[in-house]
Amino acid sequence: MAERNVTEPSQLQESWETLDQAVNRLEEAQRALAQKIERQKTAASNNQDENSSLQDENRALREANDAVAKKLDGVIDRLKTVLEV
Repeated sequence: MAERNVTEPSQLQESWETLDQAVNRLEEAQRALAQKIERQKTAASNNQDENSSLQDENRALREANDAVAKKLDGVIDRLKTVLEV
């Protein structure tokens, strides 16, 4: 930024107003960033909860699949025995 020699009261007032506007923009940017970070934290937490839930569901489905596979293997073995007689 170019350095200006501020000597007149109107220039001083203008400089203060410009500075005040810049500070207000910085404060607004900080608030917006804080809100964005909070939303991201919330989304990350939700994603983590959903991921955990999906892992639990996957585990339960895998266990059910294993149980059904064992029963089918038993049925197939019995059918083989019956057909051999």
